Amino acid sequence: MKILVIGANGQLGSDVVRAAERAGHQAVPFRGRHELDVTRAEEVSRALAAHRPDAVMNAAARCDVDACETDSARAWEVNALGARHVAQACRDQGSRLLHVSTDYVFSGDKDQPYVETDLPRPLNTYGITKLAGEHFALAYGGRTLVVRTSGLYGIQGSREKGGNFVETMVRLSAVRPEIRLACDQVLSPTSTRDLSETLLGLAGLDLCGVVHVCNRGACSWLEWATEIFRLLGRDVRACPVPLDSFGLQARRPRYSALESLVFPRIGIPPLPHWQDALARYLREARHLPDSVLHS
Repeated sequence: MKILVIGANGQLGSDVVRAAERAGHQAVPFRGRHELDVTRAEEVSRALAAHRPDAVMNAAARCDVDACETDSARAWEVNALGARHVAQACRDQGSRLLHVSTDYVFSGDKDQPYVETDLPRPLNTYGITKLAGEHFALAYGGRTLVVRTSGLYGIQGSREKGGNFVETMVRLSAVRPEIRLACDQVLSPTSTRDLSETLLGLAGLDLCGVVHVCNRGACSWLEWATEIFRLLGRDVRACPVPLDSFGLQARRPRYSALESLVFPRIGIPPLPHWQDALARYLREARHLPDSVLHS
């Protein structure tokens, strides 16, 4: 299978390229706006016409949530119109489209994981533009699958966010005796390696619509960090504080953990639990010896 990866320099896109190569697929990476600008419809159309991929994975996004509030026009261009341009080009070429979306399309009013049939109600510009991108991808594409996920972390790290949460906690816990962490925002931490391998499997299926793909389980940012410190064996005090104390520009959903009703129906096993995925990531990033397993 030839898979064209948009956003291949990001933490998810880079893992999709690696996973595709491990599985013997042909990956066609576009590593950033300078190689493929999704806000330019003609440029996207030319790229797909030149390569004629079997599948396209669109991970291009303006994902700095607070920056989206201050520059909503750019967020709309990339997250919404960019999604439309990619979907149109996929439809014209007959390519399968996997469009990556987010848990931030939900309001967080629910106290249990969101499933595919729950009604989105985003709280911020990032979520609004990503939801618009979902609608464009489904309306303008052909064989389109929207993949919502949550709390991504990977070896490459996010360029817009300056790395990932796990690496930030590894770095800070080496120099600080205590760290303030939000105790009232719950998510589903997800390894981009697990997600990328699942995306490749989904690319080969005749499944369209919306699916949630995350590592199993849910936790707060405080609980996530506490598990990182435990695995590292570091005596760091995780101080619980409310999310509002950080003075963030954009509102966040208080509960945005995801779960899939689709996977059990089509016989796909769930992804590993987030704690097991975290322990594996820390080993692969050489923060832990190979012998350390979650317990």
